[in-house]
Amino acid sequence: PLCDGMFWPEMGWEQLHMSHRIAGIFLALLLVGISFYVHGIASKSRLVFLMCWLAPSLVALQVLIGVWTVFSAIHWIPASIHTGLAAMILGTQLIGWFSLVSFGRTGVSASERSDF
Repeated sequence: PLCDGMFWPEMGWEQLHMSHRIAGIFLALLLVGISFYVHGIASKSRLVFLMCWLAPSLVALQVLIGVWTVFSAIHWIPASIHTGLAAMILGTQLIGWFSLVSFGRTGVSASERSDF
């Protein structure tokens, strides 16, 4: 988890990379928490149920691919997979959100839902 033995590196690109790691950890924890919360309120929807379990699984895979990317000196293959997984994670969140909106479980009123 350290960069050349330091928590916060001194050089610009390394700082950007460490910022990416910290933001990734924060977002991974947030996404897993949201998945468990949503699973509790919308367990009757099979699609939402699937997205609630798929998202944390993809996050775990994303972390592993991120480690592979670092150890491969940011080779294009693991970096491309890492980016593709990020898009898939975003997709699970969008599908889950719009499924919840269609079931009326977001706290969004019916008139607000018609705006979608």
